[in-house]
Amino acid sequence: MLGELGDIVLAVPWLQVAAIVVVATGVGLLASALPARRAARTPPAPGTRHPVL
Repeated sequence: MLGELGDIVLAVPWLQVAAIVVVATGVGLLASALPARRAARTPPAPGTRHPVL
């Protein structure tokens, strides 16, 4: 059935894929590093005062 369509060529823009992976990795690292940095600067006692619901 699919053979009746002829030759199918899949063109993958590898440079664009690599750029998306690099940007997504950078955004993910930044999104995790900023809250972690803030949490690391919070003293333990005030950090446990208010429970998270």
